[in-house]
Amino acid sequence: MNVEFFAILILFAYTIFLHFQLHRKNAKIERLMSNQIHLGPGLDEEKVAMLIRRLLKEQDTKPPPSKLFDDDVLQYLVEDTNTQVLFMHYTKEEYVAKKILAEGFRFSDSFYKTAESITNDKSDLQYKHSVRKLYGKYVILIGIAKSVYNKYLEQVSQSKNMFTIEQLISTKLDELDEDQENVYLLPPQFIKGYINSETGEIVANSAFNPDFDPQTV
Repeated sequence: MNVEFFAILILFAYTIFLHFQLHRKNAKIERLMSNQIHLGPGLDEEKVAMLIRRLLKEQDTKPPPSKLFDDDVLQYLVEDTNTQVLFMHYTKEEYVAKKILAEGFRFSDSFYKTAESITNDKSDLQYKHSVRKLYGKYVILIGIAKSVYNKYLEQVSQSKNMFTIEQLISTKLDELDEDQENVYLLPPQFIKGYINSETGEIVANSAFNPDFDPQTV
């Protein structure tokens, strides 16, 4: 008897839940139809059907889950944290990602305006991804050997001039950005590759050399 009563209770609760969901959909349809009527009074059955299909499509469409944290992709992302200083940069277009692999990474005075550091902390990476993913699905990976990075870090700490490590290992271009700031080009040797965060596809840079030292060229 208790089991039957419990089953009836669950069924009753589920019925209420379905009724609530249906009420929400009906309310949204009514709002959408009201807007359409306001914009144009000639609302026929075909337009109503079209509005309903559009509404249902919007409700059922969800953003694809990120593949950036799949085991194999995450491994590629963080595998060199012990030997390299790593960064990631987001861009919307793949042709831009390919151009960065071929030519290097352009940035203005503040390298960290568009680049985030990569740590071997999944929670930290998930937070940074949630903040940066609006800038695009292609994640550019930058890797600089710690031996090279520390060499220039020492130069920065001993200098009285105001500059950063990233500026020292980059080429200063003869141009200014829209904010009238200097523009720099980080060599393509420091570009590890890029990841499509939606599909998990990894594109490696054959020219990647984290031990590259601009002062020895």
